[in-house]
Amino acid sequence: VWKGTWRCIGADGVLQEIFEAMVIVRFIAQNGRVRLHQTNHYPSRGGSPQTIESHGEVEGDRIRFANARAQGWSRTLPDDPNGLGSVLMITFSDGSTLHEIVTNSPDGRYRHRSAQFTRDGHILRRTLIDEEKVTDDWVSYGPPS
Repeated sequence: VWKGTWRCIGADGVLQEIFEAMVIVRFIAQNGRVRLHQTNHYPSRGGSPQTIESHGEVEGDRIRFANARAQGWSRTLPDDPNGLGSVLMITFSDGSTLHEIVTNSPDGRYRHRSAQFTRDGHILRRTLIDEEKVTDDWVSYGPPS
């Protein structure tokens, strides 16, 4: 379970929004496979809070996942000697893409993410995310769906 600060920056480099969010990541062993269930909780933006549920599976060196608006994969960086870095690629149903680099602290307590959203080769926005691990006990945050 991760909580952190998200900073959204427009294509013009101007800070558009800062908010706190929570991400619950669950890896569940089932029938010889490892499933992923991730829940992202975002605050209210002029309405009700937003929750995005993603489901996927570990396939070789990648985690493949999807939700109602996107599909993608992630993997650790193959030549990272400490295994602290990973990349994430997502394609959205509107044709935009996300490329993200994730860096974890050696003690596993912090992670820092830098995401670029693009469409047709043009930057739409960037998001910088600094998170702290709350707990490894995701079960206390509700059962997976």
